[in-house]
Amino acid sequence: MKIVWFVLEAIAAIVRAVFAVLDLALRNQSELNSHLPIDDRDGYDR
Repeated sequence: MKIVWFVLEAIAAIVRAVFAVLDLALRNQSELNSHLPIDDRDGYDR
């Protein structure tokens, strides 16, 4: 039974890590998008 518990713990840790990474990625993405100047997006130098 200890092996089953260990596997469940490992799965829970992996799931938590994935959610943490996704959360950070989404937050960074929205921050990056809000900081980008609009002029850089269309490729013209003004």
